[in-house]
Amino acid sequence: MFILDSSAIIDFFRGNEKVTRIIEGGNSATTVFSYYEVMRPLLENKGRQYAFFWFYFKKARVFDFDMKACEESAEIFSKLSSLGTPINHVDAMIAGICRSRKGKIVTKDRDFMKLDKIGVECILV
Repeated sequence: MFILDSSAIIDFFRGNEKVTRIIEGGNSATTVFSYYEVMRPLLENKGRQYAFFWFYFKKARVFDFDMKACEESAEIFSKLSSLGTPINHVDAMIAGICRSRKGKIVTKDRDFMKLDKIGVECILV
């Protein structure tokens, strides 16, 4: 399972072939946090970009932040902080969803690469 963060979804809009192949492969999803990060700024101007992303999210599997993901997120945040390489809370929550679903994070954000230290696989696009 490939779980796309907001940077990967935005790169899909920009025509990134690697992300397009992942999405077209049918084994991808995203999170409610990526939905928020992408759609929030677009709500002010419902133009072409809004329509593109709205259609993407309508068809995509979007994972919620449940109790298992919450536990995983807290552990991820704690472990990375103790290693001296913290990430922000939203990224920790995305990683928690990913770990709870046994997925690989697809991202353009190098901050996620810190997760490799604790066994959460990331694919940089």
